[in-house]
This record gives sequence, C-alpha cells and structure tokens, in this order.
Amino acid sequence: TLYSNLIQTLDQEQFFKVLCKEVRSTLKSDRITASIFSNDGHSTLVYSNKKIGKLNVRKKQLSVESHVTRSQKAYFSNSASRDPMFSDGANDKINSELCFPLVVAETVMGCINLQNCDDKTFSKLDIEQISSIMEEIKTPLENLKIFLSAKEWNEVLLSKIEEKESESSVEKKKDVSKKFKIHLPEIIG
Repeated sequence: TLYSNLIQTLDQEQFFKVLCKEVRSTLKSDRITASIFSNDGHSTLVYSNKKIGKLNVRKKQLSVESHVTRSQKAYFSNSASRDPMFSDGANDKINSELCFPLVVAETVMGCINLQNCDDKTFSKLDIEQISSIMEEIKTPLENLKIFLSAKEWNEVLLSKIEEKESESSVEKKKDVSKKFKIHLPEIIG
C-alpha cells in the first residue's frame, strides 16, 4: 500500500507526509520530521507532524544531518539532550532521537528525524525496520529525487533566461536611443 501511494505522487510534501506517517506508526515515536538536502549544505524541512514554524525554509544543516550525509548511515542517541550531535537542535524535553538518511543512488537526498519525549529509546532494530521500509519504496524515492533534480534545474534555467532577457532588453533600449538621437550641427552665425 505504501509503495502504491508513493509511486503515484511527485509532490514532495504529500510524499513525505505519507512516508513519515508510516515510519511513525511503525516505530511509535512522538515527533517526526523530514528534510531534503541541497548541494550547498542547506536543509529544507518538508514535513513535520508537529507545528514548527514554516515548512520549506532553507537552513544550514544540523550537525547530525551533516554527519548522516557524510557517513550515509543512521545515527541515534538515547540521551539526545547531552549528545553533541543533537545539540544545535536541542530541546530539553527530547529524550531520544534518531536520524535516518534517505540514500538514493549513492547520495543522501535528505533525512527522517524521529524524536521521543518519554522513556522510549531507539535501537539498531529500529534502524533495521526503517531500512526495510526504505527498501520497499526505493523506486518511488528515486522517482522523487529525479523529479526534484529536474525541478531544480528548471528553476536555474528559468532564472538564467530571465537574466539574459533583462540584459537583452537593456541593450535594446540603448540601441534604440542611439538610433533615434538627433544630431544638431553647430550653428554658425
């Protein structure tokens, strides 16, 4: 069911909403967020089950996100408030936290971050459960990555086109003003 729901959508917010609900129901965590990474070291929050300001806001990657990007392996802590990896996103109420990378074609496109405020802890078994879910949705995740890459390139190309068009219109205005400029000869009297 998860595969069929995800293969039908390329809307990143809907995609991660469905995926995160499945992961959260499997692991029974209190909070879950999903972020997408860009090549310049920024992270964009695309889903959160709790209200945390605005979605789709670019921010510098947290240290745990940077670690997960470099290692391409999940990282968890059962004392997140004292763990330096989770310190820059620290919340005193969070007891345990797990960050799972979304690896597509040998690159990390983003991560899913699970948090618990109660005494529930994470283990390697939880990582294996998420891994099995990710293995099931490998194709929809690849499709989404391709779509997002194409969308990003399209935006870059559109900005380049607009830039060239604005340069061209400025040059045309200069040319027009030169062509129709009236030259008055000196008056000799």
